Amino acid sequence: MVATFHPTSHEYLSHPTRLSGPISTVFAVGMALERNPPVCRAMARAGWEVASHGYRWWDYQNVEEATEREHIRRTVQIHEEMGLGRPVGMYQGKVRRAVRFILLNDNIRRL
Repeated sequence: MVATFHPTSHEYLSHPTRLSGPISTVFAVGMALERNPPVCRAMARAGWEVASHGYRWWDYQNVEEATEREHIRRTVQIHEEMGLGRPVGMYQGKVRRAVRFILLNDNIRRL
């Protein structure tokens, strides 16, 4: 199950009936997580898997490797700081060919 929600919908996520049932996997942009700690807390309480959708809502195919590496590093850091653990996977739209090696080095699945 993949759930889509507005990043400020922590009230929706915090409702008791929303936190029961099967575990959900959600994709989250790192910057949105960083800006919405209540959403992160609600997802962590619910036990949801959080996969990364990159740091920004960008297509990374024309971004320099150093920037892409930094965004991946920052995204993983945000997931960990927000109590979500390491991302269970990474899907960040159009990527450069080298992203697979970057993710493998960081032990993250590319979805």
